[in-house]
Amino acid sequence: AYSFYGDDIKTLYRFVKNGTVTKGDGLYKETNLFPRYKNYLKSRFKYENDIKVVVDCGSGASSNIAPQVFEDLGVKTLPIYCHLDSSFPHGVPDPENPLFMDELEKKVSEEKADVGFAFDTDGDRFGVVDEKGQSYSNDKVLLLFAEYGIKDVEGRTVVFDVKSSQVVNDYLLSIGAVPKMIRTGHPFFTEEVKKGAVLGAELSGHVFFGNGEYGYDDGIFAACKIVEIIQKTGEKLSYLLSKYPKTYNTSEIKAVCSDEEKFKIIKDISAKMSKEANSVQTIDGVRVNITKTGWFLIRASNTSPYLSIRIEGNSEDEAQFMLESVRSILSSFDVNLENLNKAKIIYS
Repeated sequence: AYSFYGDDIKTLYRFVKNGTVTKGDGLYKETNLFPRYKNYLKSRFKYENDIKVVVDCGSGASSNIAPQVFEDLGVKTLPIYCHLDSSFPHGVPDPENPLFMDELEKKVSEEKADVGFAFDTDGDRFGVVDEKGQSYSNDKVLLLFAEYGIKDVEGRTVVFDVKSSQVVNDYLLSIGAVPKMIRTGHPFFTEEVKKGAVLGAELSGHVFFGNGEYGYDDGIFAACKIVEIIQKTGEKLSYLLSKYPKTYNTSEIKAVCSDEEKFKIIKDISAKMSKEANSVQTIDGVRVNITKTGWFLIRASNTSPYLSIRIEGNSEDEAQFMLESVRSILSSFDVNLENLNKAKIIYS
C-alpha cells in the first residue's frame, strides 16, 4: 500500500467536482489481521538470549498489540500505559517529546531493563531508550539501523528528512552508503523506498525499511529490529549508539503561525537568506548554513498552524548563534515566539 497524495488528491477533487464518480453498492468486511501480523513477526525475528524490554504505548492504538508481540517472541515484557484510552490520561503519546519519554527512561533504569520502547497514538512512530535510561533522537537511531540492520548498505540509498542532523549525512558517507535528504512526510519516504532506498527515517520517529521488507513505517517492527541488533551484536545499546558523533542542537521547536501566513513567511525567508547565507537548501522550508558547521531549519508544517524549527552547531556558542539568528529573522513576522524563546540547547 502506498500513500494517496499530491496529484492523486487533485484528480479525486476534479472527479467529485465534475460528478464523474461511479455510483453503486460496495462491499464492507471486517477482518482481524492481528494474528497474521504476530505470525509474520514470529517468522521474521528469532531471539535466543534473555532480554528485558519496557514498552510504553501511552494508551494509544498499540496498547493491545505491542506487549503481546514481544511476549510471543519470548521477550520479558514490562508494559506501562498499555491500556486503550483515547483521552490519553498521561498525555498525548509522542516519542519526539522529551516529556513523554521521561517516565519510560526512569522505568527502564528502575527495572534494569535492556531497552525501552515508546509508541505514538497509532503506533507508526517509535522512540528508544537504552539500558541506562537515555533516549535518542531518531536520526541517530537511523545510523544504528544503517550500520547493523541493513545487509550490504554500501552503495545503497538511505533517506532522511530535512530536520536531521548533519551527522547523518557525514556518517552514512563514511560507511559507504548514499545519503539523500528529502522532504518531511510519509508519502515522500514510501516513494523513495519504491525507487530502491533500503532505509529511511524521519526525526519524528518514523522508520521505513526497504531491501525486501514492506517499505512502510511500523514502530513495532522497528523496535523488533532494535532487539535483533542487540542480540546479534551482543553489545549494550548505549555502547552501540555512543559511537555516533554528538552536536549541540535543539529538538523540534514549534512556533505557532497561521496557516494563511506560514508559507508566505517561508517564501520571504528563502528569498532573503539566498542572498545572505553560505548555503541554502529549499527542499522543504529553508535550511541555512550561516557558519561552516552550524545550520538552522525553518519550515511550514504540512498539517498544523506552526513553523517547525531546528538548529545545530559543533559548539554551544555556534548553536546559540543559530538560535539567535532564527529569533532575529522571525521577529519581523507574525509568529508566536514563545516556544522558541523557551528552547534549550542540548548535547546529543
